[in-house]
Formats: sequence, C-alpha cells, structure tokens
Amino acid sequence: MAVTVCLQFVFMLLVAAVAWFWGGQQFAVSAVMGGLAYIIPTIFTVLILSVLRPFPLLAGVGFLIGEGLKIVLALIIMLLLFYFWHQQIVFIPFFAGLVAVSHLVFLISWKVQRNGK
Repeated sequence: MAVTVCLQFVFMLLVAAVAWFWGGQQFAVSAVMGGLAYIIPTIFTVLILSVLRPFPLLAGVGFLIGEGLKIVLALIIMLLLFYFWHQQIVFIPFFAGLVAVSHLVFLISWKVQRNGK
C-alpha cells in the first residue's frame, strides 16, 4: 500500500509538471492541491489497514472504515481548499490532479489484470 501512495505522489508531481507547462504556477499549484486532496486521505486509510493487519477478522471492517474515511476526508479537504483558496484554484487542473491520482490505482490494477504482471 505504501508503494501505491508513493506512485500516486510521483504521478501527482508529473501532472503538476504538465500543468505548469500548460498554464504556469497557478495551474501547477491547483493540480498539486487536487492530488493532495486524495493522497492525504489515502495515507490515513493505509495507516488504518496497517494497524489492523495483525487482526484478520477485522480486515473487512478496517477496509470499509478506511474507504469511508477516505471519502469523507477527501470531501472535507476539497471543501476547505475551495473555501480558503477559491481565488487561487483553477478548477480544471485541480480536477485533473484529483482524477489522475485517484484513478492511478485502477489503471495499475487493470494493467495487472490484463497482462498478468
């Protein structure tokens, strides 16, 4: 799971670099904010799952709690970002950073499922 978070962080930096090239610093910062709005809750989910790893009977409950917490925290972080920095955030790069980071896991698992590696 920690590898996935690291990959998400690297992917967020790549999206921010493209955003910087496309629209400058404000686009890059917006892309980073969008990526962090998903990465920070993912870190909490990984921590919950790692704490519950020694207890296999709680694995399902831990997964549900972690994913629920991830959704709620991501929503709260996005609301706070837009509340405090709505003048500085450009929505398209923000959304691109969020979607790129959140769907990276799906792209990796789809590749593994299709190619077996």
